[in-house]
Amino acid sequence: MKSLFAVLVCVAMTAGAQAARVRPGWYFGRMILADGSFLEREISYDLGTGLLMVRDGAVVKVYNSTQVKSFSYVDTIRGVSRRYVSLPFAAGLRRARPVFFEQLAAGELRLVRIPRSVRAARAVTTETDDIWYDYVNTYDYYVYTNGRFVPMRRFREEVYDGLMADYHDELKAYARRLGLNLNTQRGRFMVINRYNLLKNPSSVVVNESLQAQSGSPFAR
Repeated sequence: MKSLFAVLVCVAMTAGAQAARVRPGWYFGRMILADGSFLEREISYDLGTGLLMVRDGAVVKVYNSTQVKSFSYVDTIRGVSRRYVSLPFAAGLRRARPVFFEQLAAGELRLVRIPRSVRAARAVTTETDDIWYDYVNTYDYYVYTNGRFVPMRRFREEVYDGLMADYHDELKAYARRLGLNLNTQRGRFMVINRYNLLKNPSSVVVNESLQAQSGSPFAR
């Protein structure tokens, strides 16, 4: 654990210099536009600007969260599938506007995350410094259901004791069997995923690796 912390400190110290010279990577992706049309192209998503770049041969077009409903790609650096969805989000007292969220679990309860600050997002790299991408960058996590965002800090009272009440006994037994700590992000994520599967067996984990990574935000 100490060695991992030391690595993260070193990464953080050098991130400023690296961010200046590394650009988001290009991946083969699929996207659904606001009008419902489907595209398959090379894509590159910039977390700092919230803009999706789409390359078709020598032509590069830029899309924002009002023009795209969702997009997905396989992150070959991390070896996981990533899916982003455009959701109406109001930061502070501002009027809600479409914003791209990374969707980590789909189903009755959708688990989504967004970088906590633009400054942190702009330091993210996806080509060479992948440890910074998933471990050092700070995200805000939400459960999204019925058009409402529930912050993960209110998981116990609003999600576990509220929205999941219909399967409370099953989830309690599941958490006990696996030794899950519901005060950790990882424990909460796995319980959310289990609940979705109980409600609908066809529910899927979009970014399945987040359950298992001991160094990921879900382990804290």
